[in-house]
Amino acid sequence: MEKKKLSIGTVIILLVIVAVIAVGATYMITKTEKQNTNSNGVENNSESLDTAKTENENKTTNTTADIKSNTNSNTNTTNNIGSKSKTEENKFSEDTIKKSIQSYLNLVGKRDGSPSGMLQELKLMKEEPDGNPDNDNYKKTDIKWSTFKSAMMNYMTEEWFNSNGTQGLKEVNGIVYYFDGGATGTEYEVESITIKGDYSDTEYIAKVNNIALDGSKESEDIEFGVTNQNGKCVISYCDL
Repeated sequence: MEKKKLSIGTVIILLVIVAVIAVGATYMITKTEKQNTNSNGVENNSESLDTAKTENENKTTNTTADIKSNTNSNTNTTNNIGSKSKTEENKFSEDTIKKSIQSYLNLVGKRDGSPSGMLQELKLMKEEPDGNPDNDNYKKTDIKWSTFKSAMMNYMTEEWFNSNGTQGLKEVNGIVYYFDGGATGTEYEVESITIKGDYSDTEYIAKVNNIALDGSKESEDIEFGVTNQNGKCVISYCDL
């Protein structure tokens, strides 16, 4: 049998087909690589944006925390200043404290004789009222109890008034009644005051002279406390 030979035209056609296939394959490979590259670029850009966003959020959070911290610091500083001012406000000079305990003892000395003397010391009563005392030997005044209490608040705290400031007096229908004792009373003279202990600025010891009718003096130590009440130095307790 005779072998068939390919013509030159057929060979050329086959070569063209192979070349087209090769070019097509190369094009597809190149296109795929570009798509992958673009996809990776987008992902990288997205990751970069996410990272930048996270960093900005962290910076914002840190800035907010710093602002809050500074605010708290300023608040604490303000509170400390307020506390310091309050402490300084509560301190009184030795002369002021001495005058406060002297005024208080003047009231107590009058009250020990007759409560009417204390009411006169407070300038709430000029002279004893007429009329007979009641069955308990208390005399009625025209002084309102609220007025009497308000006057006493210039010398002592409300707690001390309630526990020790009303001896020899009573309230009836909002009016002051006082015990008609008729005694002379006691005169006190404060010589000096010293701080009780080494650290307290509210508790003191007063060296006091108890002056008798003949002018003789008997010295005694009295322990007392003071506090700031509406800007005034008043007695918070006294062991007399």
